[in-house]
Amino acid sequence: MKKSLIAIAVLGAAAFSAQAANVTLYGTVDAGFAYNHVKVKGNGQTLGDTVNSFKMADGLEGANKIGIKGEEDLGNMKVGFKLENKFKLSNGNLGDSNKLFQREARMYVKSEFGEIGAGRFGGLASAAGSYDVFFANADAFDGGDNEVPYAFSTSDRYDNSIAYQSPEIAGFQGTLMYSFQEKGDQADKMKNNNRYIGAGLTYNLDALNVVGVFEGHIRNKDDKRDEYKNGFTYNLGANYDFGVAKAFVGGQYAKDVNLSTVQSGLDLDEDVSKNIQVKGYAFTVGAQVPVFAADKLTVGSYYGSFKNSHDLVDSDGVMLGAKDGKMKIYGLSARYEHALSKRSNIYAGAGYGRTKLDFLENDIKKDIGQVYVGLHHNF
Repeated sequence: MKKSLIAIAVLGAAAFSAQAANVTLYGTVDAGFAYNHVKVKGNGQTLGDTVNSFKMADGLEGANKIGIKGEEDLGNMKVGFKLENKFKLSNGNLGDSNKLFQREARMYVKSEFGEIGAGRFGGLASAAGSYDVFFANADAFDGGDNEVPYAFSTSDRYDNSIAYQSPEIAGFQGTLMYSFQEKGDQADKMKNNNRYIGAGLTYNLDALNVVGVFEGHIRNKDDKRDEYKNGFTYNLGANYDFGVAKAFVGGQYAKDVNLSTVQSGLDLDEDVSKNIQVKGYAFTVGAQVPVFAADKLTVGSYYGSFKNSHDLVDSDGVMLGAKDGKMKIYGLSARYEHALSKRSNIYAGAGYGRTKLDFLENDIKKDIGQVYVGLHHNF
């Protein structure tokens, strides 16, 4: 890993001296302090200790990241790449110790006929990466605000992916994406892989931007069964710039998605939650308001309602009757940014969220509150 990091540094240094290579080292450095309040109740009784913490935190406005990107103009087309990873400023650790480029590892070819990309990158409604077209257009925070639950079922970054993005024609632009295997190496037979499909369409007309995204998760043959099905989401959103404010609205209907993909704020055991499927809907309404010359106020509100898609069976084969399980999610956030320059700004934010879970005769409520300040710099 040390050798890999040295290689990144060498490539980055070369980017500044070798202009012909058209390679750029870029990234984000973000640090601050956050106060978090977390309280969980079950059937009217407080569960565990109420958490009130004040900590140094990083990535509060945007994830700390470092990347290398480059592009070569061949005349009638361009060939390029983007390699990017996350790191923690507080201790210098990489976001994923097993991946050198966890956030994105993509090569692409671009021409007047559109762009084709291949590698690892985020889905069309993942709030991550070069092809996330939904949250970039439908959510004022582009994927929620830190600890506040934002209710949507989101896709993720996927390995073994290919994407096509059309040129913009009369304001319309289409994006298609497919992952041959969402995580890890591909199996020889297609039916043995967990696959992702995504299709999106955006429309831009002056101050108006509209987006629609369909996503599907095709389970491998061992996972798929009568009570565990392929999952799908249908997403629609828009934003409009009124000048005095830019308004955002987004909605989603999800069917048979894994509970672990829903941004509920719950601390769920992944091995358990990934096998629980839910269906339901989510909404967001928000705005970005310019203040003074270069400052900005961002506000966002979120609501989601989900229920179990099917009953669960325990290790003894006993039906648990969990199909009646229900979950409601509420969230509200605000952030103020003061620009120090084109690259740097200071910010302060606050938010509150609540998730209510009614599951197997257990009434659980989790309240989350946050207040934070920080400094953000892009390079």
